Amino acid sequence: DMRSVTAWILTAGIGSCAGFPRGSRTVYDGFAVSYPCNSTICDGYMVHRSCSAERPCPAVVIIQDWTGMDDYEMERARMLAELGYVGFAADIYGRGTPVEDRSDWAAAAGRHRGDPTLYMSKINAALNEVKSYGFVDSSKVAVIGYCFGGTGVVNMAILGADVLGVVGYHSGIQPSRRVVRDNSSGPVVAKVLLHSGVQDDLASDIALLENEFEDANATFEIVRYGSNVLHTFTNWYANDPGTAMYNHRADVRSWESTKLFLSELFEGLSMPERATDTAATARQQEVPEIDGSLLPEKA
Repeated sequence: DMRSVTAWILTAGIGSCAGFPRGSRTVYDGFAVSYPCNSTICDGYMVHRSCSAERPCPAVVIIQDWTGMDDYEMERARMLAELGYVGFAADIYGRGTPVEDRSDWAAAAGRHRGDPTLYMSKINAALNEVKSYGFVDSSKVAVIGYCFGGTGVVNMAILGADVLGVVGYHSGIQPSRRVVRDNSSGPVVAKVLLHSGVQDDLASDIALLENEFEDANATFEIVRYGSNVLHTFTNWYANDPGTAMYNHRADVRSWESTKLFLSELFEGLSMPERATDTAATARQQEVPEIDGSLLPEKA
């Protein structure tokens, strides 16, 4: 049964990134999911711990990078489950799409980037699937995306989708790759957090997107990471010098920022009236020194 593959089986195989910090996998309920998406079948992976119809959890959908939904997105789903959410690694390309090499990836990604209606239909299929489960709080759903998937979440924000917020990492924000908002479009409702490497996205492309978001009254953040932070900086397997490289610091900091963003979306945070109020509170407490060099091994 594709909907009942247990997490400990998957952990024995794919969950083995060397040196990756992880909690006890025995508490996870993880399973493969097959669902209709446009004119094909998509195969995703869902994982949570201790969520139920009596205690439904917020859900975070992960939109794959251009290589297709694989071990990387599944590990991110488990990381989200560790935070108390339902993690759903969605499949955008669909069953039978070749993903063996760069030419396959370029063809599949290009087909969807070049047809935003098709791309959005695949994303909406994943949203409909995750919201159909009783252990998911369907009023609390966010989407994160990497590379090709990051472009997808930008399109979601501009075109509109029934989610609270979106997060993109090295998103491919060039106007030629994403939907460009025109002046007749409505406001951007979903909150937006984008993580960008300085050596990946051009400052001029960032400025264009910022202007579109400003015109749309969006609540957004675009975080830039340097120095020499390239494309795919969150992917532990990326090792293409000068083009796509894993960056430990940017990975950790972008994940920590995402955790705060999701907490604000799903739980709300009590914000002080002024930043000085926070400083005054901190002075009244004993604050230990923090060694900034002690970053976790990976996000």
